[in-house]
Amino acid sequence: MSGGQFVPGYLGVTIQPAIDGSAGAVVTQVVPGTAAAAAGVQVDDRVIRVNGAPIADEDDLGAHIGDREAGDAVELVLVRDGVELVLEVELGERTPEVTP
Repeated sequence: MSGGQFVPGYLGVTIQPAIDGSAGAVVTQVVPGTAAAAAGVQVDDRVIRVNGAPIADEDDLGAHIGDREAGDAVELVLVRDGVELVLEVELGERTPEVTP
C-alpha cells in the first residue's frame, strides 16, 4: 500500500481474446517502459495463467492483475510460438506517461 491507499498493479499490455477460441488473453501491444516490457512480454503472446490461476479471457487477466498492487510480483505463464514460458513480473503503476 502506498500511503495507505491501494494502488492497482499495471502490466502494460493491450489484449484481446484468442481468435481460435482457446483460453487466455492475447497480447496485441506492449507499452514501452512498463512491467510487461521489462519482463520480455511480446506481441502475440497468449497469457494462460497468473500465479497458477487459469486465465479464460482478457477480462479474467484484467481482474487478476487489477486485484494486485503495484510492486507485487506475479508469475505469468504464456504461450509463445506454441511453447509455454514462465515470466516473473513486478507490476508497475499506471501513469499518464505509460497508459495507451
